Order: sequence, then structure tokens, then C-alpha cells
Amino acid sequence: MRAPHSPDLRELTGLPLPVFVAPSAQAVALALAQQLVDVVGSAQAEGRAPRIGLATGRTPQALYRVFARRVADEGVDLSTLLTFHLDEYLDLPREHPASFRAQMHERLYRHIEHPAVRAHFPVECDQRDDLDAACARYEALLAGAGALDWQLLGIGLNGHVAFNEPGAAADSRTRVVTLSESTRLANSGDFESLEAVPRRAATMGIATIRAARRLRIVALGPSKAGIVHELIHARVGPDLPATLLRDHAGCELWCDAAAASEL
Repeated sequence: MRAPHSPDLRELTGLPLPVFVAPSAQAVALALAQQLVDVVGSAQAEGRAPRIGLATGRTPQALYRVFARRVADEGVDLSTLLTFHLDEYLDLPREHPASFRAQMHERLYRHIEHPAVRAHFPVECDQRDDLDAACARYEALLAGAGALDWQLLGIGLNGHVAFNEPGAAADSRTRVVTLSESTRLANSGDFESLEAVPRRAATMGIATIRAARRLRIVALGPSKAGIVHELIHARVGPDLPATLLRDHAGCELWCDAAAASEL
């Protein structure tokens, strides 16, 4: 799936993966929302349920707003949509508003009437027992569903994708991880204090993510310019986990002008 033609969208060539640059975060959201609508329609035309991998955090919020408007305005049929989430915090109360399940309900699912039974997360945020078994069940669920048609990803300032922090192995699968202090600090805006940010989470692994047919890494804003430059130019390896996706045949990087300013 190639990017739709747009006079405001440019593709940077000669790089180790396709890079698309739009003038603003809203322009990125518009282009990727169109892809998401197309992926849903294509899967349904094949007579099967669309399988979409989604990310949480600030980066995809505009995309989710645009997609929800498209669904409402165009009557997009989501009756068979299955969604799978990259990660979830641990050690939070079940109803905590910063859990990724709660955030996704607030930012997307309540607007598109997507039932919880078709939105899958690796664990519940208050789960304490049998975490390894829960992660194994999530891997089995993903394998049974078939390859995800489209996986949305952000990139952290230290190069993490999902919650695969520096040091994550290329063959890693869904598991419990300890969050770095930089990741906790970056996410602290959703909590009353840094101390309240969980120190553990469950996350899809790099190998799990790579099983998707298409990967869309999104980077927005000037704070991401440095890590975008590293993603493109750094040596591939676990020190910068996002580089472990660079050779995936369906991987694309989408940036606004600010995030692409050092390329």
C-alpha cells in the first residue's frame, strides 16, 4: 500500500525504509486515516475480519479523531473489526483513566461503538498473577487471528517501540518489562506525578510486531527529530529497538515536517 497522492506529501528517497513527510500532524493523520479505512474495506471485500494493531499515547490522537469522523460521516462498516494493542501498564487499578484500555475507550472506541470484546490487550492493568501465562495467551490469540493487516507504532525518545526498551532482542515476544525512567517521565503527563507512573508493563515483542503485514511508525513534533535521524542512520541493533523494524518489507515512517527536520 503506497501513500495517496497529495501535493503536500513528499517521499524521501535513498533511505533504508520509505519515509513520508507531511507539513503537519493533521496532514499525517488524514493520510493514515485513509489507509486505515482502505485496510478495513479491503479485508471485508475478501470476506474476512480486518485485523488492526493500534498504539496508545499522544502521537495517534489526531489520527483517531480523524478516523472516528470518517466512520461517522461515511458509514464505514466496523462490525467485524478486530483490534489488538501493543501494550498495557501493570500495577494500576482496573478503572484507572491512564490505563491504555481506558485511554482507547475515551479517545476512539466510544466514538466508533467498538465493543470491548473485539479490542484485545496483552493483560489487564490490575493483573498480578500468571502474567507469563497471560502473555503466552496473547501470543496464541495473535497467531490464531492471523497476521495483522496494519500495525500503528510510535517511537520513544530512546528508540523504544511499544514498550520494547533499549536492549530488547529481535526475537522478543509478548512479555512483562520494566519501564525506563525516560519512558516513565515521557508518560508522566497522564498521571498525577512521576512516582505514580507504573514501573512495569506488558508489551508485544519485536518479533511479534514484525509479524504484521504493514508497519506504520509515526513521529511528530520537533522533540522527535533527533530520534528520527537515529532511526534512519544508526546501526541496526537492540540499543535502538526501532531499528530492528527497518528491514521489514511493509514498514514505513511517517513524520510531520518538524520531526523530519534533521533528515
